[in-house]
Amino acid sequence: MFDYMIVGAGFAGSVLAERLAAGMNKKVLIVDRRPHIGGNAYDCYDEHGILIHKYGPHIFHTNSAEIFDYLSRFTAWRQYQHRGARAWMAGWCRSRSTSTRSTNSTGSPWTLKA
Repeated sequence: MFDYMIVGAGFAGSVLAERLAAGMNKKVLIVDRRPHIGGNAYDCYDEHGILIHKYGPHIFHTNSAEIFDYLSRFTAWRQYQHRGARAWMAGWCRSRSTSTRSTNSTGSPWTLKA
C-alpha cells in the first residue's frame, strides 16, 4: 500500500516523490509512461557509446545554492558556458537572442560593426 501515487517522473514528480519519501517517510509510487525518470532532461548512451540528449539539449539555471546543493545529491554536473551566436549582414551584427537585454541603446537588436 502506498501513501501517494505521483504521475510523471520529470523534475517536479521526481522531486516531490523524493521529498515525500525521504523527508516525510511516506511510501510513494511514481509512474510515468516512459521507461525512465528525468522527463525531457533524460540522457542515454547511443549504440556507439556516446551520451546523447534523447529529447533535445537541456540547460539548468539557478542562482540558489540550496537548490544546486539539493540537486547535486542526485547528479554530476557538466560545465557549460553559453556564448551568444551572432549574425553578420552588410556590416551589421545581431545577437541571436532578441530579448530586451540584447538590444542596443536605440532599441534595435542590430549594432554596427566597428
